[in-house]
Amino acid sequence: TIEKTKRVLDRARGGAVFVDEIYNLLPSHGRQGSQDHGPAALRVIAESLPSGDPLIVLAGYALDLQRIVSSDIGFKGRFLLRMELPDPTPFEIARMVATRLGRSGYVLGEGLTARYIADAVASMGEDWRADRNGRVADDLVHSVRVELRKKSASGNDLGTLSPAMSSRMPIAMPDEITVTVEDFQNAFRNGI
Repeated sequence: TIEKTKRVLDRARGGAVFVDEIYNLLPSHGRQGSQDHGPAALRVIAESLPSGDPLIVLAGYALDLQRIVSSDIGFKGRFLLRMELPDPTPFEIARMVATRLGRSGYVLGEGLTARYIADAVASMGEDWRADRNGRVADDLVHSVRVELRKKSASGNDLGTLSPAMSSRMPIAMPDEITVTVEDFQNAFRNGI
């Protein structure tokens, strides 16, 4: 792990290294003894910080990041900037869903608005959203697509289909597909 980490840092010279989910490198009771290489990788990363090359960006949960940067491994005082990004609101998630569906050739049908989607997302609570770690919008879009494929396979009318989607759905090539409130409810109930 030490050599692999050094190689990654060497390849990134003159650029940046983005370490997502840094908490995976914290010591873990699940990885006993010689199997827990995370702390060794953290030490190598910390040793490279004084040079400033490559730029190191750590991402993860706020408490885990605090544990890492305040540890005696060598991170203390080495980061000039700390940025905490809030989780998206239900309405922001709904706008992401509507935008992604629109880019894929789907049209929100009558009654299916960003507010409707936001209310459905909000009804599940903050813990539900937090457990999905930012994947709520992606999961919803995927669930709607699955629901519409099931609907298509059963012979129900989907409206029209965009050229971009024609390679993925086995029906003639129309312009767009309308997502109804019922489609969304089924996708939300069955796919999330």
